[in-house]
Amino acid sequence: MLVTPDDVAVDQARGELLSLSFISRDLAQGGFSFHSLVHQHARATLDSKHQELQFSRRAVETVAATLILDDNRNADQWVYERSILPHISRCESMITKSLAPGNDLLDDETRMLLCRFARSLQYLGDIPGSIRLCRRALAGVEPSQFTYSDLSIVEVMNTFGVNLRIQGHFSEATEWHEKAKGVIGKSHITSKPHHLASLQTDQNMAAVQLELGDFDRVVTELARILERQKELVGEKDPVVLDTRHKLGLALVNKGGKENLEKAMVEFELVHSLRLERLKHDHPSTLEAASAMAMCLLERGLYGKALEQYQRILEQQKKSAGPTHHSTLDTMESIAAAMERQGRFSGALERYRDVHEKMITAFGTSTHPWALIARTGVANNLLRLARYAEAREIYDEVFHGYKSLGMMTSGAWGVRSDIARIHRDLGQYDEALSACEDVLLGLQGLDQTHESVLVAKQCKATILERQGKFSEASALYGELLKIDEDTLGESHPEFLRTKYFTGGLAARRGQYSEALVLLKQVEEGFQVPDHNHPVALLAIRERAGILGELGQYDGLLGFYQRVRSAKEKEKGGSDSEGRYDSEYYYAVFGQARLHIMQGRYTEGRKLLEEAANGWKSIFTSSDHPLVLMCLEELSTTYIGTGDLKEAQRLCEESVQGCQTKLGPDHPQTHRAQASLSAILAKSSARLSEAAELCSASLERLRLGLGPTHLWTLQAMRIQGRIMARRHRYWKALTLTLKAAHGRRRLSSSINQVSV
Repeated sequence: MLVTPDDVAVDQARGELLSLSFISRDLAQGGFSFHSLVHQHARATLDSKHQELQFSRRAVETVAATLILDDNRNADQWVYERSILPHISRCESMITKSLAPGNDLLDDETRMLLCRFARSLQYLGDIPGSIRLCRRALAGVEPSQFTYSDLSIVEVMNTFGVNLRIQGHFSEATEWHEKAKGVIGKSHITSKPHHLASLQTDQNMAAVQLELGDFDRVVTELARILERQKELVGEKDPVVLDTRHKLGLALVNKGGKENLEKAMVEFELVHSLRLERLKHDHPSTLEAASAMAMCLLERGLYGKALEQYQRILEQQKKSAGPTHHSTLDTMESIAAAMERQGRFSGALERYRDVHEKMITAFGTSTHPWALIARTGVANNLLRLARYAEAREIYDEVFHGYKSLGMMTSGAWGVRSDIARIHRDLGQYDEALSACEDVLLGLQGLDQTHESVLVAKQCKATILERQGKFSEASALYGELLKIDEDTLGESHPEFLRTKYFTGGLAARRGQYSEALVLLKQVEEGFQVPDHNHPVALLAIRERAGILGELGQYDGLLGFYQRVRSAKEKEKGGSDSEGRYDSEYYYAVFGQARLHIMQGRYTEGRKLLEEAANGWKSIFTSSDHPLVLMCLEELSTTYIGTGDLKEAQRLCEESVQGCQTKLGPDHPQTHRAQASLSAILAKSSARLSEAAELCSASLERLRLGLGPTHLWTLQAMRIQGRIMARRHRYWKALTLTLKAAHGRRRLSSSINQVSV
């Protein structure tokens, strides 16, 4: 037989009472007889316990009476409740330990008492505490035994469901809202409160679906709820404004310029009506103001959005408190605005700070908002070319979203980010496979949804780097049209897509078109941010085209502008002495300018800096950018007469390109043409050089076209090889054709304002 601590305590007490003659054995009855003093003490103790419970309940009810949970709740109430938070916590302890211990079914009065404290803790951002009280209030509840007349049950169920949604427990949240809906449905009452409670429960379930990414369904459902609520209570009622707010959020998430405009109308109306009856610093008013700032952010007005968020943050810290989840949400939005401005180092620190605070607030690292902040950390590490750190975090976040069932609204977006890492590291097959997985997973969404567009843009950039220019061009064209229709021509995301389109045009040898597009991108950022990362990309790309066509004036300054902007944003290189990949692109561009003008020593030094920087970033010596550096380095050694080193470097570049990019990639054929120029300097290898260059020239002509600069360069090399083989007419024809092609290109871009 198991002996418990209680058994031991009873035996000890019985022994002491027997030793003092306060009890005696009753042999006839088989028990004990108690002295009258024991009876008197027991009655006094019970009276004392009863009195203590009465005092406890009175104290709890007194604190509960000061909590304002209806429409009259103002900003001062938030401040007041934060100031008495220790008392609220004490009341929670008194309820669960004294007034309602265990898990027995509670009476309606006690249940509503718990609900009041649960809602107060919910407002104050203590979601775990609110959940504890809701669970106790609902202990022993069987929904089938209740009807709508048991209002406390419905209210607690909905409060519990909202808490679970905020905490990221979506399935359980839906389950409790459905239970509340079932209790209401059992009643045949058709009063206004009945209809409003039913609609509120529907709205709560729609909010869960919004988190899970079912945007079309949510917009339709919230529009229905809104119309019915307006019929019942009018335009200005708080429940109507709350539904309008959620409808606006659903429209923003649905994506597109038209939906964004509709959302802004909803948010502006909510803000103005809340401002009429609440203070400007009331959390509900600030919630609407924050939503308006979000619309500015989505419209690409990053500076204006950031200013508004910063004003809101200061007010939220005073009213809701510095650790409230709405305050933390605004902090996350500020980090997002900084990231979109290209201020990656600053955004990284902001995201790290808010991520730590969200874990503290929600008590878990897998809360959806914590996962969003964690993704922000990874995104900015990716932007700063810290790929290993970013990948580790992305994997962690992907599994976090997956565990919550948030595939559409979370996990697939992270999978796109992982594809970007593969792409940047030159792992194109893995990157393309990841993008295809994402697009398959998101096939249920509208094809204009942001997550779909991000995955398609990533896929297009991969195809471009694989040399599949026609496929990439088709995707860029589709994306550019969608961005123009849904975002407008001044939106940064439209300009980003235009940059990619311009860059691809340059890769295909369509230089005049590329220069026009890239100039438009640069000019598009002149007002909001002339040093926006995409503007810098356009400047660097344009400088590269002009340099290849011999227009060198001012180009070193273009590249230096990019380098200076990167240095300023980063505040110096990282702990390993490196910058991001784009910085080394600018270094590479400066090196090319020096080489094309015969300054081989200066060019070599810069190329080595670029190559070492990229090797460090990509932790690889066979990344396509490193291989490109090796090919260019071979040119500097030709210029200084070291043919042996030139050949070694160029052969390494060719072998790397064949392995990494494949034998048919344009960069592979370009490197082979460069190698043939070195081999041709040896009479013994002239035939080999001619055969290699001829094959590369043909592949470049077919792949890039007869007027592409890489094709013309291979043609010029082939002409020189023909001259060394004494085939002068062929040599002259090729040389003149190459020179004529370059002149035509230079003439065509002179007609473009560059």
